[in-house]
Amino acid sequence: MDALSDIFSAFSTGSRMAYAVPIGSGHIHKTWLIHTENPNEPGFIMQKFNGHVFPDFDKVTENLLLVTGLLNRHPEYSKRYSIAAPLSSRAGGYAVRQQDRSAWRLFQRIAPGLSYDLVPDEATAFEAGKIYGLFLAALQELRADKLHEVIPGFHSVSLRYRQLLDAAKPEPIGRFVHAAQELRFAKKHIAEMSVIPRQQQAGRLPLRVTHNDTKLNNVLFDTQMQARAVVDLDTVMPGLSLYDFGDLVRTAAATNNEDSAETGFSLSCFEAITRGYLKETATILSPEEKNLMPLAPRYMAYIMGIRFLADYLNGDLYYATHYPEQNLMRCRAQFQLMEAMAKNHDACCRITESACRA
Repeated sequence: MDALSDIFSAFSTGSRMAYAVPIGSGHIHKTWLIHTENPNEPGFIMQKFNGHVFPDFDKVTENLLLVTGLLNRHPEYSKRYSIAAPLSSRAGGYAVRQQDRSAWRLFQRIAPGLSYDLVPDEATAFEAGKIYGLFLAALQELRADKLHEVIPGFHSVSLRYRQLLDAAKPEPIGRFVHAAQELRFAKKHIAEMSVIPRQQQAGRLPLRVTHNDTKLNNVLFDTQMQARAVVDLDTVMPGLSLYDFGDLVRTAAATNNEDSAETGFSLSCFEAITRGYLKETATILSPEEKNLMPLAPRYMAYIMGIRFLADYLNGDLYYATHYPEQNLMRCRAQFQLMEAMAKNHDACCRITESACRA
């Protein structure tokens, strides 16, 4: 605790830390809620930045400052939502660095900061769709090439599939035999999952400034279940609107979270998300973007499924696990979700067409 207090005191807050509580269910950074000696303060969010996932802290920070600055100047977004910008350190810059070269950063807490791994109801799903939709719309004037690509090929299905095949080759730890069925599933669906990137390569899908990690739990809510903020902006970079819409549906319309052995698909939550998202984006999305919205959640579930599978075959090097088969179970849940989505594809198309006309 003394070490955390020392790190906190290196930031320009004018506050003294009382105690810290570990928070968050993410796979990447380690995060603490900092309570201060002033009970009237909302507190702070302090993170140990994961330099393995994001090797260039400065590029991530430059993106973050550019995007949060634009959101703060956007009249509608800044009026409706709070914006999580990094706080500066006493030494200058936005990181406090330790002897082990780790970088720490600090944000003002957005109170009450409620988040959900599973969507409580359709109204919450609608709110999530709406805030992510306005996030995309508010950044449409910013050219995508002004941002650093902090994780090259983050949602590239061809790259992720090659990584899976590479992971399946050496087989040094004897896991291939347990994943044979999942590898066959991945091979069976790669052609269909290549539709979205082919459309992008053909120039039919515009490159936009996108969040790229639009999980439900990256939206903070207030006690009235109104969306208050989008957080975890480290992956904001050039991308497709379909990535953001698809990943939100993947997490918010699933009936269980990523660590569950089984999951299903909620069509009613898909409808709520779609209507919320299109309420803010219908006028800026291209016809092809709208046409591919029903496929986008399957694309993102496939991406996550093969990433979990590759990490399992590699010996769980990327995602934190609590037991040896956890990444394999995560993969199976994503593939199961894909199948549930496929069964509802026609209904998703009708919902999307109706929401586009609304």
